[in-house]
Amino acid sequence: MPDVVTTQNVDWPELADKMLDLGTKAASSLSDKIQEIAPQAWEIAIKQAYANAIGDVICSFLITVSLFVFMFLLRKYWPPAKRDTREYPYAHNGEWYSRLVFSSIIPCVGIVASLIVFVVNFTYAIKVFINPEYYAIKIIFDLI
Repeated sequence: MPDVVTTQNVDWPELADKMLDLGTKAASSLSDKIQEIAPQAWEIAIKQAYANAIGDVICSFLITVSLFVFMFLLRKYWPPAKRDTREYPYAHNGEWYSRLVFSSIIPCVGIVASLIVFVVNFTYAIKVFINPEYYAIKIIFDLI
């Protein structure tokens, strides 16, 4: 009867370290070969990785700022509606609700969404600046 391999005897942290070492060695040997074969393409790929990271951060930051400006200008130039409280003391008219939706709710939801995108792009940019070779390899593989 053949030996049965079970996962009970496996040292998982040691296995993970070995796999990580193999991945690191493969990535470094691949980057060395690309640098030898086409050094200009390698430099361009690294610059492109930096440009992607910076561009994503700047774009999401500008979207967030423009939503803040939109909300400020809309509130400044669209004054609150005057409501007649003599007939219906607790009623609001349609203009009041539309101002609430367009000058508060929609911009706030957009600001929260753009801040989430900004944080994601910022963390991506940090990763690119820490390890640009990985993202350069990724860009080259995307081209192929």
